[in-house]
Amino acid sequence: MKKIPEWQYPLYKESDKVVYAFLDKFGKIVTESKNLEIPRGIDNSWAIFLQDKRLCELMDEFQDAKIEFLGNNNQTCEFFIRFLLSQLLQDWRGPLMAVILECLQYKRLKIATLNNQLKIWDYTKIFQNEKR
Repeated sequence: MKKIPEWQYPLYKESDKVVYAFLDKFGKIVTESKNLEIPRGIDNSWAIFLQDKRLCELMDEFQDAKIEFLGNNNQTCEFFIRFLLSQLLQDWRGPLMAVILECLQYKRLKIATLNNQLKIWDYTKIFQNEKR
């Protein structure tokens, strides 16, 4: 990721500097992850619970799937926000498994359907005032 010019992100407070550092680091994780390969099979170094092992199996199936996502930019942005918040604030297994299972069940999938599923984990109510 190209470094964000300081004038584009005014760093007035210490909290601004912390957030800026996080976003900068996150941008580098995203850039570096372009070549990320998820190994196939069950990784016993972390997959201890039955749900973890099942998730490994689903990931293998998901990697080979050809899925068409239907939706507009707003729905896509909402999905990313909902998914990241669910992963960071609530539960990483449940939302991931729900999304993968939905994708494997339907090869043409509306992003709005995924957004409706992810509402289960939305305790922030960030989209509550939106008219649907």
